Amino acid sequence: SDLFNSATLRRAAYRYQLVNPHVEFLGNNRIKFETDIEERGYNDRLKLTVETGVEIGEASQRFRLISPEVRVNDRPAPGQFVKGLIAASDRLNLSRLEDNGIQSRVLQLKVDGDRVEMALFVRVAPASVVSEMPGR
Repeated sequence: SDLFNSATLRRAAYRYQLVNPHVEFLGNNRIKFETDIEERGYNDRLKLTVETGVEIGEASQRFRLISPEVRVNDRPAPGQFVKGLIAASDRLNLSRLEDNGIQSRVLQLKVDGDRVEMALFVRVAPASVVSEMPGR
């Protein structure tokens, strides 16, 4: 099971590439992500800027975007694009790892101006570790 179990996201990941991505921690649990997006085989680029709050939701297993501000080429992104970004972030759910014998919870998340502090609980079932070992 993959964290982003979506054929649409996989196709987009193959079709587009991020160029010069940059993350800035703004404090107050907000981050700013900037990158250029380039479609493979073409030289044109779009500048994408996302500034959003981040929180942990739903049984400490899901990251949620709070009041995301999205700009494409320094102009507000269409509402449908923002909704798609939120939907994609909703797929980042740690419970998807449980099928592979990995249980995890985010106990605390704090974003400050120069760092991210995260307390994370992870338990790996012994059977999943043994099955991943070479020669087994």
